[in-house]
Amino acid sequence: MKKVIRLIPILLLINLTLAPALPVNASNTWYVAHDGSGEDCTQAAPCQLDYAVQTKSLDGDTILAKSGIYRDESGDQPYVTYIYKSLTLIGSCTYGSSGPVVCETGQRDSFLDGELQRRVIIIQGIPGDGMHVSISGFTIMRGNGGDNPVGTCESAWSSTILGCGGGVFAEGVDYLDLNDNDIWANLGSNSSPATADITLGGGVYAERVGQLVLTDNVLHFNRAGSEGQGFGGGIYLTDSGNIAGVLIENNIFDNNELTSNQPGNGAGICATFSEGIQVNQNLFEYQNYLTRVTVDGSAIYMLDLRNSYIYHNSFQKNFGRSSIFVVGLPGDITDVVINRNRITAEETTDNIAVIGNTDLLIMNNFIGNNDPLTNSSGIYTQGSIAYGNPDAFIAYNTLALVEYGLYINENSDITLEDNIFTQINSTAVYDNDTATNTLVVDSNLFYDNGDDGERGVVYFSGDPLLVDAPNGDFHIQAGSAAIDKVYSWQGGIDIDGQMRGIGIPPNSFDVGADEYMLVNYLPLIVK
Repeated sequence: MKKVIRLIPILLLINLTLAPALPVNASNTWYVAHDGSGEDCTQAAPCQLDYAVQTKSLDGDTILAKSGIYRDESGDQPYVTYIYKSLTLIGSCTYGSSGPVVCETGQRDSFLDGELQRRVIIIQGIPGDGMHVSISGFTIMRGNGGDNPVGTCESAWSSTILGCGGGVFAEGVDYLDLNDNDIWANLGSNSSPATADITLGGGVYAERVGQLVLTDNVLHFNRAGSEGQGFGGGIYLTDSGNIAGVLIENNIFDNNELTSNQPGNGAGICATFSEGIQVNQNLFEYQNYLTRVTVDGSAIYMLDLRNSYIYHNSFQKNFGRSSIFVVGLPGDITDVVINRNRITAEETTDNIAVIGNTDLLIMNNFIGNNDPLTNSSGIYTQGSIAYGNPDAFIAYNTLALVEYGLYINENSDITLEDNIFTQINSTAVYDNDTATNTLVVDSNLFYDNGDDGERGVVYFSGDPLLVDAPNGDFHIQAGSAAIDKVYSWQGGIDIDGQMRGIGIPPNSFDVGADEYMLVNYLPLIVK
């Protein structure tokens, strides 16, 4: 399990005279409190949050929120706060009528509560106007995006959309930064719809957002909706980004759901028709685990994306047809890199599923160790004449303890090099349709499989000596048959960020996701 540990809390020490280096001064900083009653919005007389956001602040200002619970005090607004200008909102602050202000964002004890009656935060801009919004240090909770008159949900669906964006609804924003927040128990909609009706984005909904940065947040127990087809329990993202335009990094996705009664996609993240999405160093656990509806992309669903990465994440105990689901549409290639991930201990039929017109690089991953499921596969590919072929380069992965290692259904173009397949119950490399598939297999290691399947001309045999495969540790040990087997132009780094090719030339590279090396680990002393 990946753990996010903060040894030192994030402290924003704000003193208007003693800390001139911070972008804070008396003319552009406003103070709010859950029980604020004034209109000055000063440190001595803080005001209500939405009053400061909409009425008092100017474009580019900073708002500091005391710890406490913030609601729609009027009871008739469809939001807790509505943002239409560039602002920085910092929560979890403590201060008196004068003196220093301390904002410890890691506490996240400024609670924005939608009470399941309204959206929590609505952010609307016009693409290209330079709007820049940053929000940190809040718990964004119990939002409901259904039947909301402010903001419209994406219309690129044939069915009725009941709601979207219960926690954060953002559209037309050039730059949005959500950092160090707790996004909890939000709903895209709580309506009871017809079977085909749709809900989108329980925790966060982002449409036409130029640059989106989500770092160090916890997204948990969010739901796309109560019933119907749900997309994006934690995050729904569409028509957003650019080259390196979306960064989702170092977050925890925990127990996010879609709906209770119909299949959907992407209980953790559902991203469509976007570019430059980087999903890095996150933990995905227990998505779709309570309702256990059959879904594609239980953790991550990607449809028609360009220049996107799934990098160095951990996945465990997510439930559905697939953990990661990548789909390409005809006429527009989806290209995604899946690198250095640990996709183990899942309750999904496929760890990675790739469908349609896609260009995939899958490297340096630990894949497998699923709970016993019928016909489970580490990697599954399928194309069609109508939707095009997956074109996947699959190298330096370790696949273990699944029914099939690589299951190639049909209309797929696959190159498979330098991988480990071990303890595969049925077939390590299964080519279901040799007439429509193109398969190149070279220099893979096979050991203790029910059937190796397609091994190619050059292959290796022998025990890779995985450290603890039943518990998801696929590192290799001294004496492993995977050590010093190939020389490969890919080079680069292994799953742990260690340089490859440190063995004896010419075949100085190990196969599989882990490059073996002797390491002396010294005690970590933190003062």
